[in-house]
Amino acid sequence: MATKPIKINILGDATHLNRTLASTKGKLGAFGKAAGLAGVAAVAGLGYAAIKLGQQSEAMSAAIIKGTGASGEALAGLEASALAVMSSVPESGEVVATALADVNTRFALTGEELEATTETLLDFSRLTGQDASDAVNGLKDSMGLFGVEAGDAEEVMGDFIRISQATGATVGDLEAALGKQGGTLQALGFDLEESTALLGAMAQEGVSVRKAGAGMEYFTDQMLAAGKDPREEWDKLQLSIQGAQTDTEAAALAAEAFGPSGLAMVGAIRGGSLELSGLMGEGVGVVEAQTAATATLGEKFAEISNKIEVLLMPVVEKLFDAFSNGLDILMPYIDKFIAILQEDGLMGVIDALSAK
Repeated sequence: MATKPIKINILGDATHLNRTLASTKGKLGAFGKAAGLAGVAAVAGLGYAAIKLGQQSEAMSAAIIKGTGASGEALAGLEASALAVMSSVPESGEVVATALADVNTRFALTGEELEATTETLLDFSRLTGQDASDAVNGLKDSMGLFGVEAGDAEEVMGDFIRISQATGATVGDLEAALGKQGGTLQALGFDLEESTALLGAMAQEGVSVRKAGAGMEYFTDQMLAAGKDPREEWDKLQLSIQGAQTDTEAAALAAEAFGPSGLAMVGAIRGGSLELSGLMGEGVGVVEAQTAATATLGEKFAEISNKIEVLLMPVVEKLFDAFSNGLDILMPYIDKFIAILQEDGLMGVIDALSAK
């Protein structure tokens, strides 16, 4: 029996379906455009972050080169040390690199000693309110005047802070006074810690350091001319002035010993204010302990940020170099695809790529 195909035509209105498809296409196109722009924004944000890190790395290297003149392996070693320090302090990379270059130049330190001293010095400058470069120079000048070795820098910084806090004299003022009177105090037989304590005690009592310095210089010259030990005679003189029966007798002893400047010192000596034992102590560990005790939330976050930046820096440097080298080649294409995204959305970019 023969069979014949039967055709059945199904007729209907497709208007609604077409509208739905058109609407969906429009929404997908808008989504594609928005997603594409969001992707560009994300890439741009990452690129900006990478550029900022790359610029910071360049600034750190430039600071080290300007401060030390280093190149080649020496520069690479200093750059590595700067990153090691940066991960432990809240200061910016450029500030760290500049301080490290100053410490390297003035103290002739490298490696772990350089890193430890730079970190302590940055903490010291933060605690004392000094600019990092001023802190380096003031510390080195004071230590150099008394022949103190670089390895004792932490001890000296701790002593400065202890004495400053005990007497009210700022570290900057103490360093300035040492610069003016350090030679005289050294001739009297005082070491750096004793000299700093004496100047701090004078400042606390309102004694003019300039007048007192002139008096001590006069006294030292007298003792040396007589062939006597200035330090031994200083100790004897203090006891004599303190043990004087009357203020008049004490003033006469001071005038004889210190010349016209004697009156500026007699009250402090007679009252025992220039007795140094209460200001002497251990300096090692003072900076570290006070840094931990006074760290603000902002400083803690800055230090965490630095740790992350140091971790990312090697990768970013490579990306930054590649990005810098290829930017000129890529820029025309980037401009083209951004224009297509803005005009036709993600589908337009796909079409453009498919046409290649």
